Amino acid sequence: MTVALCISAVATLPWIGSYGFLPEEARYAEIAREMLTSGDWLVPRLNGAPYFEKPPLLGWVGALLLQIAPGSPEFALRSVPAFCAFAGIASLVWFAFKTSGARVAAAAGIALAVAPFPMMFARVFATDGVFAAAMTAALAILFTCAICKEYNFARMAAAGAALAVAGLDRSPIVAFAIYVPLAVFAAYESARVGGGSDFGQLILRFAAIPCAIAAAIAAPWFILMQSREPEFFHQFVVVHHLGRVDAAEDEKMLHKEAFYFYAPILAAGACATTLWIFAAFAHASKRARAATPESRALRYSFAAAAWIFVLFTVLSGKRATYVLPAFPWLALMLGSAVEAARDRLRDSRIFAILAAPTAILISAGIIAFAWNANENARAIPVWLIAIIAAGELAALILTIVYCWKGRAPLGGFAGAAGIAIIYSLSMSQLDRIAPLSDVSVKAANFNIDFTTESIAGRELGLQLSKLARDGDLVAQHGRFRHAINFYCNRNMLLFGSLGELEPGYAAEKDNINIPRRYRLKDLPEFLNNEKRIVLIADWSDFFETPPPVDATHARKALAPNENSPVYVLARIGTLIIITNKE
Repeated sequence: MTVALCISAVATLPWIGSYGFLPEEARYAEIAREMLTSGDWLVPRLNGAPYFEKPPLLGWVGALLLQIAPGSPEFALRSVPAFCAFAGIASLVWFAFKTSGARVAAAAGIALAVAPFPMMFARVFATDGVFAAAMTAALAILFTCAICKEYNFARMAAAGAALAVAGLDRSPIVAFAIYVPLAVFAAYESARVGGGSDFGQLILRFAAIPCAIAAAIAAPWFILMQSREPEFFHQFVVVHHLGRVDAAEDEKMLHKEAFYFYAPILAAGACATTLWIFAAFAHASKRARAATPESRALRYSFAAAAWIFVLFTVLSGKRATYVLPAFPWLALMLGSAVEAARDRLRDSRIFAILAAPTAILISAGIIAFAWNANENARAIPVWLIAIIAAGELAALILTIVYCWKGRAPLGGFAGAAGIAIIYSLSMSQLDRIAPLSDVSVKAANFNIDFTTESIAGRELGLQLSKLARDGDLVAQHGRFRHAINFYCNRNMLLFGSLGELEPGYAAEKDNINIPRRYRLKDLPEFLNNEKRIVLIADWSDFFETPPPVDATHARKALAPNENSPVYVLARIGTLIIITNKE
């Protein structure tokens, strides 16, 4: 457990405050800021309007941290998902230790600590990492009770508290949809293995008591919220939950994706261990048939991962992060398989063979990036890219060598440590990547374009905020709208990514008579307003070719804005900052 937490710390903690908020983070940071400044801790608000999509837990914690550490908001807020990553790993390790022993526990914890997808969200201030950690804790407690026959009320209460955290973080509906079927499965397994135990009593202990405790903790906020905002139930349940069961094709906000969406997500999310997971499945299918505690742990792990995958695959509305709670249980199966290979040279060498293609692909990608660094990514020092490439290659070679010698656990440790260090070093450069531009990596027929527009560097956010602050109103590009509000410390008029204009509430001017919502076709009315407006958008929304920076005269824009005054203040990569006044 100590080794797993140390590797996790290396992967998640360094430089968490060194770069500005990403778009997804900025939304929740802005909710926390508005909660703190407004003093309304009941109704989460975004841009001054009630935010019905998620419960308030992240806003509550974020507001407290902003009050404690106002000078370093990025570090303060990202400490939340980092802590939750540790809690999730600790929960998995505790379950594995109780059921499968210290070695499997260490291997499982390390496998989860370096899985790129979960560790990525250990650095992102959003609901995803918190929800995954809470569900891991709840299920780990439940499964431990089922296997170890420890049904005491304290553990049932702990599982209920973890469920409440998941419900207040993202959704009690989703938390119960994951937990209850697995609780029934655990009760059934416990009754079958226990030789006639009272199934009704087990359901009470595994499902009813934890769910009742979770409801007692979380329900008061939902009741008070509904009494304050009558529209809440419809928006939260009907639009944002039931609406995702069968999202319409044109409903971008509901994340319509193909049914196979999560298969590549799980494969890519495990990255260096992807091929090893296939071996872990084969191992779990053999070992899970026995009656030992470790075999039962594998059955529970497989059931949890499979149910989470199936549940969200059935839904029409999908997001990649929905399957984050499945990764801990994949990690446990992988940890069990790696530990079992300790005594089987053949199995250990299978891991060595499976690691070789991964080593080649990762090394080739890093070398290709380094080869083109001078031309494509000048902001990142070439020497650092060379260190990353050499370190990652060395770690993978050690993994292959140790596995070939029959020491699969040591090989896995070497690879995990290398991945954690490389990932951490990469994060140190995130704020140095030239913002709002495309980085191309080319090698032979290999060509990938990385759009770094999604990286809201702190300096960029502050620069845009200064320009935005000079306007009476601000219409703002969707990707950066929440970051600008956060760094400006006030709400804005927003030009959203769905082509909507939505008035904010903190334009501290005289009465501004603006309807609640405009569509893009009505933007000329704003640009011809007597008030000064600053707008941040993609240049292609207004011009056929990238415009030079020249605010001395208005430029002719594309329809429907061709008759509106458009002065270009700045162009940064794909974005332009324009105003309606000279």
